Amino acid sequence: MVVQKFNTKAKIILTGEHAVVYGFTAVATPIPLEMSVQIVDHSENCVTQNDDLKNMIAQIVNDDRAVKEFFKRYDLSISSDIPVSAGLGSSAALSLCIAKVVMFIENGLQMGFEYNDKKLIELANTVEALFHLHPSGIDVTTIALQKMIKFNSLQKYSHVQNKSELYIGAINTGKRNIQTKDAIQKLHDERNYQLFKVIGEIGEEFSKALENADYHMIACLINENQKILKTLGCVTQKMEEACEYLLSNDAIAAKMTGAGFGGTVFGLFRSLPNLKHCQVQSKLET
Repeated sequence: MVVQKFNTKAKIILTGEHAVVYGFTAVATPIPLEMSVQIVDHSENCVTQNDDLKNMIAQIVNDDRAVKEFFKRYDLSISSDIPVSAGLGSSAALSLCIAKVVMFIENGLQMGFEYNDKKLIELANTVEALFHLHPSGIDVTTIALQKMIKFNSLQKYSHVQNKSELYIGAINTGKRNIQTKDAIQKLHDERNYQLFKVIGEIGEEFSKALENADYHMIACLINENQKILKTLGCVTQKMEEACEYLLSNDAIAAKMTGAGFGGTVFGLFRSLPNLKHCQVQSKLET
C-alpha cells in the first residue's frame, strides 16, 4: 500500500549555466518530465530498499531511532522519466523528494504534514550537496517553486513574468560521461571569469526580453550564450548537431543546458514543434 507519494518535475536552465555557480544571473524554467518517490508499507514486501537512499536519509535526519523506525515500517519506491546526467535536474528532483521524506520522518510519520517552500528548498539543497558538493541552488529552487525564475543565489531569486508566446523542444544527446561537479571544476579558471560575467549579463537581459516579449532579443541572447559555452568547451559535437537540427526546423534559437559535455539541448519556437527527436515539447512557462 502506498502511504505517501511525493512528486517533482524537471527543469531547464535557459541562460546562465556555469556562470550561476559564481553568483551571476541565470534563468531557468520547469518542464513536464516527472519523478515520484512513494513511501510504501513494508509489509507489502514489493519494493527493494535502496541502501544509498537509506544512508543519505540517515545523514540528514538527526535521530537514528526515527530513521530505524521508518525503515522498519516502510520502503521507498522511485519512478522517473527524467533522464540522469542530462542537464535536466534529476538529482535536484530526487533531492526534493528525499527532503520531503526527511520532513515526513521528522514530523513523526504523520500524514498530511505541511511544509513551507523556504524550509523545503534549504533542506533539498543540503541533500543535493551530497551529490554535487556546492550546488548553486537554481535547480532545486526552480523545481520546488514550479515557476520560471531569475536566479543569482538562494537569497536573490525572483519569478520571471514571461509575456512571450514561446514553446520549447528539448533533445537528449545522451548521458554525459562527466559528473556535474567535475564539469564545474573543469571550467574553474580565472581566465573564464570574464566570460561568466558576460553570461550573467545575458541572463539579466534575457529576463527583460521575456517580460517584454521581444522575440528578436530573446533569440540573439540565447544564441550568444551558446557561442560562449562553445568557447568554454562544454558543447560536444553531438550537442552542436542537435542545435543545428532544431534551428533547421524553425527554432528561433537553440543552445545546450546544464553542465554540458553531453546531455540536453533545447530550441525555442514560435509555435508548438512536432519533431520526432524531441523528448520534451511544451509551452514555455509564463
